Amino acid sequence: MKYRNKKAIATLIVTTLIFTCGATGVQAAPAADLNIVGNVAAAPISGVSLAVAQANTQTAAEQAFTVTDYSSNSLEGTVDASDNQTLFLSIPYDSGWKVKVDGKEVKTCRIGDAFLGVKVPSGEHTVSLKYTPPGFSIGWKVSLAAAIIFIVLCFVKYRYKADIKKKE
Repeated sequence: MKYRNKKAIATLIVTTLIFTCGATGVQAAPAADLNIVGNVAAAPISGVSLAVAQANTQTAAEQAFTVTDYSSNSLEGTVDASDNQTLFLSIPYDSGWKVKVDGKEVKTCRIGDAFLGVKVPSGEHTVSLKYTPPGFSIGWKVSLAAAIIFIVLCFVKYRYKADIKKKE
């Protein structure tokens, strides 16, 4: 499947308001407590005003993930993070995603128990994502082994029939 709208694939959310990426995944404010400001959800945290949330929306737009290359199972782009942040990708979370930031593999985390997230240090970075379905590696190996066994059995059967014809 090819992505047609490159700008709709991923968005960087300023995560200092909402998400914290931990060992158990990303913790977020409950949906009922969220206010939608532009394309960014801002959790009502004491001392955070609507003006701050709007400024963060502008910051998120400036730090957007820009897709540079994509295919049916991979995606590559650049992002400029002003702080250590979590890159929110509107891609469903799956263990088959492998993510590299500047060529170094990094751990992924769940955002909202549904989407893919990646910690990104401050600065401009190249982010590469590659998807390999879980079980694909063992699957092709089992299929190859089954094909080899089938070919060997066909050869053995052919040789057996040839030996029987020679004896007759």
